[in-house]
Formats: sequence, C-alpha cells, structure tokens
Amino acid sequence: MIDQLIEILKDLLVAPHWYPIVPLLGFIVIAAASVGSSTSSFSDPDRTSGAAAWPAPAALSLLALCVITAIGHFSGGLFELVTYTVLAVACAVLSENRGLVRAWVAERGPVAATIRDAVVIVIAVIATTLTLELSWNTAFPAVAPQFFIEVGLIAGILLSLYFLGQRSAAIMWVAPLLAGIAGTCQYFLAGFKGVAILPSDLLAMPTAFKVKEGYSFVLGVRGLWGPAACCVALAALSLLGRIPEAPEYVAPKSGRHSAHLVGADEAQERPKGTMRKVLRFLINTGIGLAIGLVTVVAMTQPNYIHDAGVKLDYGKTLDSYRTYGFLTGFVAAAQDLPIATPLGYTAYNAANLQVSLDERYEAELGNTEQRAKAVEQFEAEKPSVIVVMNESFADLSVIDSLRCGYEGPAYFKSIGNAITRGDLAVSVIGGGTCNTEFEFLTGNSYAFVGSGKYPYIMYRMRLENLADQLSSLGYATHAIHPNDPTNWNRDVVYDLMGFDEFVDISAFEGAEQLHMGVTDAATYDKILEILKLDPSPQFVFDVTMQNHGSYNLGNIPEDKQVHLEPEGVVDDELARQGQGIAQEDVDQLNEYLACIQASDADLKAFMDELSKLDRKVVLVFFGDHQPAFSPVFNDFYYADEEDEVAHKERVYHSNYFIWANYDVAGVEQKSAVSNASADMLGAMTLQYIGAPLTTYQQARLVARQDIQALNAFGYLGADGVWYASDDDASPYAELRQQLAYLNYLNFGSKVYAW
Repeated sequence: MIDQLIEILKDLLVAPHWYPIVPLLGFIVIAAASVGSSTSSFSDPDRTSGAAAWPAPAALSLLALCVITAIGHFSGGLFELVTYTVLAVACAVLSENRGLVRAWVAERGPVAATIRDAVVIVIAVIATTLTLELSWNTAFPAVAPQFFIEVGLIAGILLSLYFLGQRSAAIMWVAPLLAGIAGTCQYFLAGFKGVAILPSDLLAMPTAFKVKEGYSFVLGVRGLWGPAACCVALAALSLLGRIPEAPEYVAPKSGRHSAHLVGADEAQERPKGTMRKVLRFLINTGIGLAIGLVTVVAMTQPNYIHDAGVKLDYGKTLDSYRTYGFLTGFVAAAQDLPIATPLGYTAYNAANLQVSLDERYEAELGNTEQRAKAVEQFEAEKPSVIVVMNESFADLSVIDSLRCGYEGPAYFKSIGNAITRGDLAVSVIGGGTCNTEFEFLTGNSYAFVGSGKYPYIMYRMRLENLADQLSSLGYATHAIHPNDPTNWNRDVVYDLMGFDEFVDISAFEGAEQLHMGVTDAATYDKILEILKLDPSPQFVFDVTMQNHGSYNLGNIPEDKQVHLEPEGVVDDELARQGQGIAQEDVDQLNEYLACIQASDADLKAFMDELSKLDRKVVLVFFGDHQPAFSPVFNDFYYADEEDEVAHKERVYHSNYFIWANYDVAGVEQKSAVSNASADMLGAMTLQYIGAPLTTYQQARLVARQDIQALNAFGYLGADGVWYASDDDASPYAELRQQLAYLNYLNFGSKVYAW
C-alpha cells in the first residue's frame, strides 16, 4: 500500500497538469503580501497609491506563466517553474517591504542614501542588460568589447531617468520593462526564423501580427531568464527613495543646553522655501537632460559600423547581435538605414554612364536577328505575361541532395521547353518576401538599398515598374495575393505602381486551403479566369501563400506528407553544439517539402491548362527565398567549405524559369540554363519576347553580360565565380560600382520616406 502511494506521489510530481498551480500560488502570495503591506502599521510611511505597481510586473509574469503552462505552451519542467516563482515572489516581497530598507538608510543620513542609490543603479544597469540579453543570447558572456557600448547606453538611460525623476525610480522602471519586452520578442523571433530584430522590422509589425498564426509560441526555460532579470532590476529600483535632508542646527530658545540637531524627518516637517524646491528641481532636471543628451549623441554621432568596428552580417544578424549585444546591433542597423550615396557618385556621371550602356545595347543586344524577330512578333500580337512568385519555392537538392538522395521538385526540374531557367539570386531567407518582389517589379537590386530595409514600407514606390510599363503598352494589370491586402503595405504600393486590380483574400472565400492558406491551384484558377474573360493582353502578378512558414504545424494531410531521413540527425544538445541536425529541423524539412511537392503538382496542372489556351501566354515562375532552416543543413553538410561567399549564396537563392505556350521568334526553347537575380528577370523577359525596354533595363542587360546575378552579399561574374560585394580584387569590381551608381540614379535619388 505504501509503495503504491509513493508511486502515485511520484506520478503527481512529474505530471504537468498541475504545474500551473506553482506560478498561481506565487501570484496569490504576492497579492496577499501587497494587501497586507497596504494595511500594516509597519508599512512604508512614504507609500503612495501607486506603490503596488512595483511588485505588479512580477505578479503579472507569474499569472502569464500560469496561463502559458496551463495551455501547454511551456516546455520546461517543475524545477524551472519553482525556481522562477520563488525568485519572482522574493523580488515582489522585497519591493513590498522596501520601506524597511529605506527607513534604515534614512536613519543614517544623506551619505548612506547616496551610496544606496549608487549601488542600486549599478545593479539596475547589470540586471537591465541581462534582461535584454539572457533569454536569446546563447553566446553570452562570450561577447566582443563593443558589447559594452550597450552597457554604457543602458547606464546613460537609467541615470537620465533617475535625475529626471528627481533622484528617484519614479520613471526608471520604464527601462527594464522595455528591455524585457524587447528581449522576449527577440527570443521568439530567434526561435521562429533565426534572425535578429532590425529597426525596419518595427515598420513591418502589422504584417508580422497578421501572419503570427503560422508560428507556435512555446516558452522554453531560457525564455524565463530575461523576465527573471527584469524582476531583479525592478526590485532593486524599488529601494530608491528620497535622499533625506542634512540635519538642521536649531539655535537655543533658552538655557545653555537647549540647542540640538533636527533629524531628517523633523526637518522635512518644517516649512521650506519655494525657491529651494524649484532650484533642486531645476538642477536634477538639468543633469537628467544633459545625461540624456549625451546618451542620444552616443547613439547617433559615432558610426558604430565605421567608427566602433561593429561588423553587422545581414546574412546572420542573430550572430551579430549575440556578439555585440542587442542594443549595439540595433543602433548600428538603425544608423545604416538611409540609402547611402555611393562613393564618387554624381547624377551627371551616372546619367552619362546609363546613356553609354544604352548605346552599347542598341549596337549589340538590340541589334541582333533574334531581337528583331521577337520585336516584330510582339508588335503583331502582344502575349499575356503571367508572373508567379511562389512562396518559399526552392530546390533544396542543391544542399548535397540533403544527404538522402533528394532530387528536388520533379515536374519543375523536368520542364525542357522553357525559354530559359536557372538559379535566382535573392537577398532574403525565411521571410522578407516583399524585398524579392520589389527587385522583380522595379528592376532595382536590393544589393544597393541596404540590408535590413523594406522598401515597400519605408519608401514611396512611385517608380518605373513592370505594371506601369506594361500598362502603357495596352496591358490590363492585375496583382493577386490570397491574404490580407495590407501585408507589406501592398494595397498602397500596388496602387502607386499602377495596377488596375488587386485580387486579395476577399476573392478567395471557400477556396481550397493547404498548410498556411489558399492553395497555389486556387490562385492559378483566378489567373485562368482573367485570361478567359478578357482577350486583350494581360499582366498578372501572383504572390502565392500556401508554402509560408512556419513548418512545425503538423497540418499536412497524410496522403501529401513527405518522410525523408537526411544524414546527421543527433539529439538536441549535440545539434545546438553544431555536431549534427536536430530532429525538429528534419520535421520542418519534411513539412516544407510536402508543400513544395504540392506546389509542383499544381504548377504542372496550371501549365497544362496554359498550353491548351488559344492565345499567347508567357509564364515567369520563381521562388522568393528559401526557408529559414536551410542554413542548418548547409552549415553542417558543408562545415569545412572555405569559400564563404559560395557557401552563403547556396541558401540565398531560389530557382526560376521563363516559359511560353507559343513559339517565341528567334529563341530556342530548350531550357537553356542562365543564372540570374530577381532584379533582372523582368528585363530578361521583355528582351526575349520583343517588348520595348526602358533605358535603365537596356543598360542593366548590357551589364549582365559580365555580372550575371547579384544580391546583398555578392555577385556572380561571367567567369562563373561568386565574389563578395566588397571584393576590390574582383575583375568586375568597377562594374559593380557602376551598377551602384545606376541603382542610386533610378531608385535611391528618387524615393523618400513615408
């Protein structure tokens, strides 16, 4: 009987169904302590109606943890729950009884209070820094010296708030709370996408909230470390109080022994001059503003990248933030936001360069028999141009066949009658679809915009673009995206670009769904409907949604699932050490590949329908980026690869083809391979089908004979070698600089922020 009871007790101790009780009990203890302090005769004499706010964050964090645990979104165990609960309760109880500490300090005079304040501020600086870093920074404390820029900025912020609050913690609590929010957001984003929060992400928050349903918010043990540090910071700050007045000497009224020193409490009861109060207020405020100004200058004047040696790798932003600290990295990225004028740029020279390249086009690429035949054919009958930017579509067999014999999307790779096809260099991974979209529609390379920026959100897009260009040729223009039209500001941008129609999620009521939304096939049906209803030439730009991350949803029907078994799967701890692939990554891979397999089947059915149409149609198909987990496989399978540029470009590319359902004059439609980048696809398509080109497009086509593709990290030379963007020894370095001039002439110099 006793043995059975012991077993039952053991089961209860490891049973997660009662775990929520632990933080709930902590919340109740704090609430009871708060009520007790407010009614106790031993409570802080300076206690105000807002005093209960100090333990409130700890109490609310326990309540939130209770809910998170109850719904099964906490992955830790009982020990971690108890530890955090005890710490939060201890911090809250200390805050509730801060009157005892403050009274003890007050009895010892102004010097003791000043020492207290100094110690508390040092603790608050350290705890606030840990609040910002601990939850997500797995490299901490192995950081670069520039990390202390963050510590200095936090110290400046807290000191400024200390003096502005008249040497109290009245407004200092803002700093650790904001640090806690930022650290927690970074914790989840690191888990979802393996990237850091960039300043431009703040502008993209509406889009992020709209696609949040695709991600599983599970709080791990490490996710509690930041909030724990926040509780410590707030508890320490709660101990700050008014520095007592120096004892006042009172002259004797009568008798030689009646002179005495008045203590701080008695002195404060005596009337004080208004001037003295105003003077103290002005001094504190002046010091606070001065420290705040110095802190702002420290954030804005020195260039962290050029002057402080902060090396932001926009391909691995999370690693950069781990090295330099969240705040240091964030400020450095903010300083890098404006579109920089290329070194040596003048509008006059850039315009002359474009004219020069345009003249070369007219003499070379524009003066061929193929181009002449294509132009004649286009003028006789303009084909409809269909563009499908397929969400996350990529052939991951390029990553060593995933060491399981994976051969890629079967139908996509079997297309043998395309005008051309190949790898497509892009500048984003796991997200940032709008940046690949921006490159394709405007013909401007993201390489010269600056990483971490979202042109759709940051700048007015009243620029030359394919929709406006084809509209001027008599095309009806349509954009399709089966999701919220405000995502990435598309409803505004498409209007500025001149699209006649934007078909959003409201047009897909009752449409078939898979994984993250409306199927590719449903969007293709819309395209076919447009082509059947209007015989005039159509330009349709379709941004699909089906394959969007995340890939841990477990919502793929059984008959569509994929079960590959790549080499190198190890347990989670070894995977974190870079010694293999975690099973979680394999599961994501299989869910992703199931989506790609479905896309591949839908593409075949769509192209079969296009082939049957009695009208000329050109199809441009490409993926916007690879999934966020691709680097996991790339880094492990190519761990010893010395060519860093080639290594990175393996995951910063997707795939494309240009195809037509008719014989394009002067073109051998045999799927000739020609690697490219998203910014060149539009000009390439118009060149092949004989459509008129802008002078910018003609100049870019000439330059493409030597630099075939480029993105934010490098470029592909005609010699087949990938060069880093800053490789001055490259034989194409001068041409890349010229492309920077052209890009600034046609984009950077023409846009302005919203």
